[in-house]
Amino acid sequence: MATRSTMAIEIGRGHLRALLVGRERDVLHVRRVLVADLPEALRAGAATPEQRGEWIGERLERAEFPRGRVCVAVAREHVGLKRLTLPTVDDDELPEMTRLALQRELSFDAEAAVVDYLVVGRTGDRTTVMAAAAPDELVGQLRQVMSAAGLTIDRMSLRALGSAALLAENGGAEPSALVVDATGDGIEFSVVEGSSIRFSRAAAWPADSDAVPAPDAPAARAQAIVTETRRTWMSYRIVEEASDVARAFVLGDPAITRLAVPAIGDVLGVETTGLDHHPAIVTGERRLDRLWPLAGLLLETGETIDFAHPRRPVDRAARPRRWALMAAGLLVVLLMAVWTIGNRQGAAARRALSRLEGEQTRLRPQVARYQREAFTLTHLESWESVQVPWLEHVLSVEQLSPAREACVLDGWVGTLDFRGVRYDRKDRTWSTPSELAIVVDGEARDRATADQFRAALVNTDLYETISTGSDAPGGRRLPFGFTYRLRAKTLTPPSPDPAEGVE
Repeated sequence: MATRSTMAIEIGRGHLRALLVGRERDVLHVRRVLVADLPEALRAGAATPEQRGEWIGERLERAEFPRGRVCVAVAREHVGLKRLTLPTVDDDELPEMTRLALQRELSFDAEAAVVDYLVVGRTGDRTTVMAAAAPDELVGQLRQVMSAAGLTIDRMSLRALGSAALLAENGGAEPSALVVDATGDGIEFSVVEGSSIRFSRAAAWPADSDAVPAPDAPAARAQAIVTETRRTWMSYRIVEEASDVARAFVLGDPAITRLAVPAIGDVLGVETTGLDHHPAIVTGERRLDRLWPLAGLLLETGETIDFAHPRRPVDRAARPRRWALMAAGLLVVLLMAVWTIGNRQGAAARRALSRLEGEQTRLRPQVARYQREAFTLTHLESWESVQVPWLEHVLSVEQLSPAREACVLDGWVGTLDFRGVRYDRKDRTWSTPSELAIVVDGEARDRATADQFRAALVNTDLYETISTGSDAPGGRRLPFGFTYRLRAKTLTPPSPDPAEGVE
């Protein structure tokens, strides 16, 4: 079966520890190990995460570690750890209840803490969890350091969980065991039940332990371990529901653990052994005396505490918000579709308009010529419409005259005053202003006959009658002469009825 590499790293107060393994089924094969002292300049608080990360990247490259995803171990001294029993079995309520319950137990600002938990068991309506909290500042700095080193954080877990995983994978069936981890820059103690931690404590190495001469250093370190073990055991025994441990394991340099194991066994009164091998870890020629917890973290494949991806409270507004976002997205898509269709239609309309404008430009001279010809034709037709049916006017006047034996018409003169064809641009109408005048001379038998003729002319709707002078005797054929000037109300009178006349 193909193998895949996994890497774990821990940045202590004074040391860098890194482990690279290959995994074949459930067995780890150690590929690379690195334990390096941090330079004094990087131990000081003035060193930036970027500077520490660049140095770590260089050391890993020199040790032939690949760049990739990494499990970051966090020491117990930086983490608040507590076993809590919460009055709920609802997984959605656990994140927030765990945070609230753990706030009272933390030595740092709970509001600026990254909290994660691991469910240990359930009883009735209660859930027991192992809760852990790390300062948000520390988690942020580790992210920056790993980024500067060219690494990607896969998970960020508690180093003590690596020790617990070693016992769980070592076939331990004891109710509980004490793990003494002396591999790091401090000493960590964990009471482990199964794969979970019931109690945990961290202690620093004595300040003068590094000044002890080399031949006496293992003995001094072993004595410090035994002393802190006694203090830890006393602290644990006063914890509510504390239980006895069946065994104890000591992790660390064999030169130190060989001296510490018998004394710890005497303190606890249980079998105590040092861990120098593991059935699920193939070390080859490499030693893991200072890297066992990192190997345990890589061995762990189940759920665990992860400060890089802590469990979050369920967002109960997520579903309505998701539906709202989906509706908004659909609306945006619809608007974009409408805009696209409208844009295409607008482009098509603009192309059609351009074609029509070109057609208009092409046809404009023809339209202008047509309009000129239409105006000319209308002008000619209007001019030709001004025609006087003179004979009909003669007959109309003759029809209105008295009988021939009582009245004689001597003269009939018609005059047309035509002022040309006119066009009103405002009203867009044509007109042919003209006036038809008729002068009638004649003789009547008597004045009464002449008055009768004039009255007939006045009463007609065809003419306006204007006398040119007083009617007076003196006709050549009849005794009473007259002259009437008529102005026609219309150029074309209705056809007269010859049968009608003035009696």
